[in-house]
Amino acid sequence: MEGDVARCAFRPVAAQSMLVWLDDRSEITRLSEERAAAARRLEALRKKEAETKALILGELSPLGVDTVKLEDKPLGVVIEAAADVLANLREDAVKRKGLENRLAETKAEAERKQRDLKTAEEEKTRWEAKWKEAVTALGLAESTSAAEAASTLDAIEEMREKAVKINELRHQRIERLNAT
Repeated sequence: MEGDVARCAFRPVAAQSMLVWLDDRSEITRLSEERAAAARRLEALRKKEAETKALILGELSPLGVDTVKLEDKPLGVVIEAAADVLANLREDAVKRKGLENRLAETKAEAERKQRDLKTAEEEKTRWEAKWKEAVTALGLAESTSAAEAASTLDAIEEMREKAVKINELRHQRIERLNAT
């Protein structure tokens, strides 16, 4: 065996040193395998990050967000941008709900006003029918305006007052004739 050692290109070390070397080698091999596993996990996480980023950008794009600027940004920045968009969408949803409520109130008010208008038109139709009866009873045309009817009524009232005065004067005259 000594002859074999002499022909060897390196010098053998003591057995104790060899055991330490073997332990170190085992530790290095174990650490190298752990490093390779960590590198594989890191690569898997980077792939998952890229997929997540692509998914978020895919959702932001139809919302009008300029995703080109975000493509080279880290996932955290993309998530912040998505959170900002989400906050804006929630704010818009609140505004929309308010507008929908106002629209419903406006529609209800419009329906109420339509009912009021219908009622007013029905009252106007009834009034016009009564008006036609009244002007016909006065001997006026149905198309007589309110001003013309008022003028005619004033003239009739004036004539009635004069008729009452004439009757009073007649009675006074008759009484004076009877008294003499």
